[in-house]
Amino acid sequence: MLSLLSPDGDRSRRRARWVLAAALLLAAGPVLPQAPAERELTEYEVKAGFLFQVTRYVEWPESAFADANAPIVIGIFGNDPFGELLDQTVAGHTSQRRPLVIRRITAVEDAVACHVLFVGRDERHPTRILEALRGRPILTVAETDRFLRQGGLISLGIAEEHMFFEVNLGKAREVGLRLSSRLLSLARRVVDSESADSEESAPDGAAPSRKEG
Repeated sequence: MLSLLSPDGDRSRRRARWVLAAALLLAAGPVLPQAPAERELTEYEVKAGFLFQVTRYVEWPESAFADANAPIVIGIFGNDPFGELLDQTVAGHTSQRRPLVIRRITAVEDAVACHVLFVGRDERHPTRILEALRGRPILTVAETDRFLRQGGLISLGIAEEHMFFEVNLGKAREVGLRLSSRLLSLARRVVDSESADSEESAPDGAAPSRKEG
């Protein structure tokens, strides 16, 4: 497996065919900025598409929104690896009939207003963020393989020049989020414990999850 922090991992990210659950990216039609047909998408173009599309596969409790017109807020905590990519990806789109808002978050207390929170690999203390968000219906997403064990909900990774994601379903249930069976069927692994050391089959007819080998 490629390390997300290794030089080899950097080279592989540049040459890879970023195929992070392509069905998610294509399900609702094109959402990424137009690019020449011969150019492969970059890592963060794909991750921007994922952060947008994943909002279509999550059910938040009504209490997570001020009213029926309140937006889904996608937050980026700390260093922003996307630049304008995420803003461009969601521009002009809605999700679950709600507008989408992108916010850059620098203080933990501001993260509580998000519905999705992306924590970049440069963040040294993700547990501090997760502790501050404990019990809140926020879909936390990060790029480190230990994120699920720390209590995060989705971890993005790279293996064999392909991107994948893993899901902590037990923690999602704990904070009141319902994840669709389609999302779970696309995950490389779905765990159902706070320690994120177990695996389970995805519910509602979704394909079984796969344990990392």
